[in-house]
Amino acid sequence: MKILVGLGNFEDAYVGTRHNVGRDFCIWLMQKNKFSDFKKDSFLKALVSTGEINGEMYTLILPETYMNLSGVTVKNIFQKWSDVQKEDVIIIHDDVDINFGELKVSRDSGHGGHNGIRSIQQETKDNFTRIRIGICPKTFLGSFKKPHKEQVADFVLKKFGMFERNEVESIFNKAALLV
Repeated sequence: MKILVGLGNFEDAYVGTRHNVGRDFCIWLMQKNKFSDFKKDSFLKALVSTGEINGEMYTLILPETYMNLSGVTVKNIFQKWSDVQKEDVIIIHDDVDINFGELKVSRDSGHGGHNGIRSIQQETKDNFTRIRIGICPKTFLGSFKKPHKEQVADFVLKKFGMFERNEVESIFNKAALLV
């Protein structure tokens, strides 16, 4: 069994924001592959859906905590399912240091200032494979447009722009291939 943890904030106001792209991806994946509906798991402090992709079982997990407490859910995964190995867990999240539309896979790397990853590393004392989805827009000329450090928190909580929203499904399709 593979476990995909989609990071984001749980309240409806955050749906479609840059910071929720990991969570939104897991919801999209569930719908596209006809997984079970998400059900609340109080122990995990998360919503959980299960299904199959190409003959392999997957569990999708959406922490029902704010982003900076995501580590509680990931730690509880290993307490609930003792047979789950580190290699079975993939964390999917936004990354302000990657251009919009680009994806990167990381293994055993630092949190890079991402509070959800920082929480996971603090709670589990471990690193996991991560699919990082770029959220920084490009300028009209194609250059990288990263917000200033003091503006990052506001930036990640904004919804994608009109042109970006049209590309999200294409990005999700690329992420699904990585999964």
